[in-house]
Amino acid sequence: MSITVTHVSKRFNLYARPWHRFKEWMTLGRKQWHTPFWALRDINLRIPGGTAMGIVGPNGAGKSTLLKIITGTLFPTEGRIEVEGRVAGLLELGTGFHPEFTGRTNIYLNGKMLGLSDEEIQERFPEIVRFSELGDFIEQPVRTYSSGMVMRLGFAIASCVDPDILIIDEVLSVGDAYFSQKCIRRIREFREKGVTILFVSHDPTAVLTLCDHAVLLENGTVQRCGAPDEIIDFYNARIADRSAVGGMKILVNQREVAGAMGTQRSGNFRALIAGIEMRNQGGKPSEVFASGEKVRLAVRILFLERIANPTIGILIRNHLGVEVYGVNTCGLGQTLGTYEPGETAEAVFDFDMDLGPADYTLTVAVHLDETHLATNFDWIDKAWRFRVLPGGDMRFYGLARLQPVFSISRPRQPLAEISDVIESAFGHPPALLDETAACDRFFLDGWRISLEQGSSRHLRVFKGEGRFVFCPPTPNLRIVPERKAFQAIPEPFPALHLSWTGGHAAGELLADGAIAFALPPALAGQTRIFTLAAIQGADADQEKALSTERRLLTPQHSALSTQHLAIRAIQAQPERAS
Repeated sequence: MSITVTHVSKRFNLYARPWHRFKEWMTLGRKQWHTPFWALRDINLRIPGGTAMGIVGPNGAGKSTLLKIITGTLFPTEGRIEVEGRVAGLLELGTGFHPEFTGRTNIYLNGKMLGLSDEEIQERFPEIVRFSELGDFIEQPVRTYSSGMVMRLGFAIASCVDPDILIIDEVLSVGDAYFSQKCIRRIREFREKGVTILFVSHDPTAVLTLCDHAVLLENGTVQRCGAPDEIIDFYNARIADRSAVGGMKILVNQREVAGAMGTQRSGNFRALIAGIEMRNQGGKPSEVFASGEKVRLAVRILFLERIANPTIGILIRNHLGVEVYGVNTCGLGQTLGTYEPGETAEAVFDFDMDLGPADYTLTVAVHLDETHLATNFDWIDKAWRFRVLPGGDMRFYGLARLQPVFSISRPRQPLAEISDVIESAFGHPPALLDETAACDRFFLDGWRISLEQGSSRHLRVFKGEGRFVFCPPTPNLRIVPERKAFQAIPEPFPALHLSWTGGHAAGELLADGAIAFALPPALAGQTRIFTLAAIQGADADQEKALSTERRLLTPQHSALSTQHLAIRAIQAQPERAS
């Protein structure tokens, strides 16, 4: 499950005119009409199994070319690639999809290309559709999909084939925030399972939180490998270097600067950070603070040239390198005036250490304007390291220490409001719930999709107890079981009970094999979360106890703990004629 890249280079031949390629063919290569362009030069990487590596770099650095070579869609001009395990790649949007085929057909085509059998694709098809959340659009041609829908389908396929190696190019950015977070959660699940992940992103937070290692690519070469936070800091300095007016230099692994442990420093050094000091609530220098404690941070600046209205800023990051809080004098609306060569300034920031218990680093900078991109004088990453310990007054979780004022009441919820709250979470359920993918969101815990033996048809199955969302248009609910599934169940027939917030009902077995439930008239047109529970051979005393206590069945009350009941449909029972 590892990836080894050894001395890999990739050259593309660029032609000024289309017919130049033909002329070169006609001369059998004796005369060259192309200009060679090396997209990659002597790349050497090893990604051990079970680790996640992020690749960052500017556009045109060769990131996508490298991923295509690893996945096998391009061949290297020089060097070799060794890949161990099944690879699932999510590269350019639409790669591997036929625009005229439906989403369903493309799932089968992609599954075949990933080495899955027909049975494996059929088994995983419902999960792919559920994860992609395409619903009925799965039967529409892919050419009708938006870019976000294509990304959803591509990621769902890649993540549902149980890959040994998952390769993701910058495609999550086209999805909405909700689905992007859903994809990130799935990537974290892969990490926990030991899947090797190669991840290209322009989002530094994603790289910092998902990856164990990072690589910076520029101009087709590896500039640096290391921990994600170090690579991101170095990359940010390179960006400032390209944007800076005048020369800028990057220094790495500096010595102590007046107590500050700077690991990386960049700027044109027309002004220098001369010292940093953090003092606790008692006024003593410290690197350990209690959460909520008052802290004073002093930053001293030495000006080597005449500089008007400089900006002094601080940035706090957690141990993963994620930015927790940053502020500068420009954002605070402060004008610092003009400083002559040889003058110094001391900026003091007083604040409450309203952070969660953890280790943090402090980045300090002096520059012009609101950001350091145009003119950066001095920027020190990890200039100071400090630790926050739990405060004695309040226990909490996370990075931010808020000061909540808590109160609680018990307002009575009208029936219509309960229905609105449920529909805001799940949507309005259809009048018929069946095994189709469009109904997946309305079946909660206790259900699974099973392939009917000897058929390609899927069944909705529950084991003893299952919850679902439904809006009965009439005060009668009808559950249609799959007859084949019930034939093996011994007599007496299992008693089915239905419960919901504020009520319950016992099922009545009809002549056609369906089970009917009589609901209160007030429940008609109201969306509720129902719990369907089965108990084998319930006698009158048991049913009375269940109705009196109004509680759900637990596994020890059910003799059907080993039986799986298949449901064909849940629908409204037509009202009986009077």
